[in-house]
Amino acid sequence: AASAVAPAVQAVGVNCTSPGFVAPLLRSLAGTHAAALPLVTYPNHGAEWDSEHKCWIGQTGGAELPGHVPEWLAAGARLIGGCCGVGPAGIAALAAARARLRG
Repeated sequence: AASAVAPAVQAVGVNCTSPGFVAPLLRSLAGTHAAALPLVTYPNHGAEWDSEHKCWIGQTGGAELPGHVPEWLAAGARLIGGCCGVGPAGIAALAAARARLRG
């Protein structure tokens, strides 16, 4: 479907957004050409970007990200990572959350 339109496209993703927006955005792709491709997400750490002052407000370091993993998987995510403010420890926590779900 989607690859017939753009053969170089390998996946479709939601990135650099608040973790709470990820599942609804992934679900919005259902029934579209994008649904035929693997869905990925790379959310930011959960803080809000203040464009006027050019800084993050409420920096969390991504501590709440692992709690979202079940919802993101249920919404169709196949690959999960992190964007702005999610460092190696955050990625490790996401991987651990995914591993726990696999059993």
